[in-house]
Amino acid sequence: MRRLVEHCRSLTMVQEIDLSLQIDLALEVSLLRVNADSFRLEQVFRNILNNALRYTEAGGKIVVTLTRARTACLDGEKDCLVTSIHDTGAGIPEKDLPYVFERFYRVDASRSRQNGGRGLELAIVRRIIIGHEGKVWAESQLDKGTTITYALPFR
Repeated sequence: MRRLVEHCRSLTMVQEIDLSLQIDLALEVSLLRVNADSFRLEQVFRNILNNALRYTEAGGKIVVTLTRARTACLDGEKDCLVTSIHDTGAGIPEKDLPYVFERFYRVDASRSRQNGGRGLELAIVRRIIIGHEGKVWAESQLDKGTTITYALPFR
């Protein structure tokens, strides 16, 4: 995750957006592993980050947080790696929130495909995370930003 954040920092600097990474101390000292396809997890991160960049204006922030939690897992019995990507963008209206992971769903239908994407990035995220026996969800407040979180069980 450190490598990904550092690699993406140049993108955020061009847009004058502050990108930071916060890792829970308990994870820093652990040697826990997630059984996952690293290429696909990198795709998940990039898709979420691209959405965050698309809707965060210059001077905004994107914060990536890694924590460990049991309650976030599907079964509630295993510890999970929980990754949250929070932006200070425009936010998503409450009525649209249940649909953001649906294929071709775009919150702002008036945005062109060139400016607003195809409505596939978060659908791909959901498919990859579910394929890894994980869970993904979104929380948002208008004019305060959006947080996309996913949880993956530890091996």
